Amino acid sequence: IGRGRQVRHLGRPALPPLQPDGEWASQPVELHVDPASREGLAARWRENGRTEHASVAAFARLTLDLLGLGAPPALVAAAQRDALDEVRHAEVCFALARAIDGRTVSPGAFPEAAHLPSLSRVRVVALASLAVDSLIDGAINEGVSARLAATVALRCEEGAFRDALKTIAADEGRHAAHGWDVVEWCVAEGGAPVVHALNGALSGLPKRAREGLATAADEGSWERWGIHGHALEAESYARTLDDARRRVQRFG
Repeated sequence: IGRGRQVRHLGRPALPPLQPDGEWASQPVELHVDPASREGLAARWRENGRTEHASVAAFARLTLDLLGLGAPPALVAAAQRDALDEVRHAEVCFALARAIDGRTVSPGAFPEAAHLPSLSRVRVVALASLAVDSLIDGAINEGVSARLAATVALRCEEGAFRDALKTIAADEGRHAAHGWDVVEWCVAEGGAPVVHALNGALSGLPKRAREGLATAADEGSWERWGIHGHALEAESYARTLDDARRRVQRFG
């Protein structure tokens, strides 16, 4: 799965450290994996869990930003529900990793989550910033994650991976829709400066995105165990980015 809303420190995604702990890996899971791939596959699912865990903090920040800007209750409630989805996603990812290699590992203390920057006190600047974040992390990144999870779920040979990805795909698709809801509200509130910021953000995005995939997963051989390959990632990103450009163009 890809990366959705994230915590960033100095412009780079920040993730929680791992520690020997079963709190986030307690769900019972049974599955069968090629023994030769267990170590790398478990590490990959734990990395997915770390990104989902970080998204909980990112949605908490979104809730505070929405409240600070006077957003309607529907947007605030959606952000709260989305955060709870990410808690469940993190738990299932760590549980899958535990089922793969038998190690009891969970995310540890995540101090970056407690020190996320707040929005500008200049309202239009704050609206533009929130709109850009929701476009990139919400609409685009969550949209890519939804596409990846839905497609890989169809290619999975193991039921536990398939079931997890189906749930994640549905949730992330809803999160992406909520991201667009925030973008549209920011445009309605802030007008042309917000639209200008959105267009600027789109122009600065890379035409191709490639996550740091494990070598063994790169060619798609791990998709039967729920880990996407490079070709699928590139296709999902390109389609989602094209959709985003067309939608932003409608704002004028």
